[in-house]
Amino acid sequence: MWFKPLTAILFFFSIIFPIVKLIVLGIIWQVKLEDEKRKSLLNWLEILGKWSMLDVFVVAILIVAVKLGPLANVEPKAGVYIFGLAILLAIATAAHVNKLAQRVINPRK
Repeated sequence: MWFKPLTAILFFFSIIFPIVKLIVLGIIWQVKLEDEKRKSLLNWLEILGKWSMLDVFVVAILIVAVKLGPLANVEPKAGVYIFGLAILLAIATAAHVNKLAQRVINPRK
């Protein structure tokens, strides 16, 4: 049953993590937080944001694995590319919010 841990990882990084990330970004954007708390949240989002592409990588591996086997026929369609683009845009949005927050925290720079 090796696919249960893989399913849990994909579920977390494909569904739970992006939703939580957007909620945290919204909180950072809308709620007045202490500078250290804001900096800590942005730091964690930056670290965890690098893992956002994990599900795209796993989808690519699954496509290759299925293409090598005679069980099914898999073709990447536009949805895979749109999904990858959405993740890249989420990473860029988090970086932009981080940059704006750093300007608020350190206005002299």
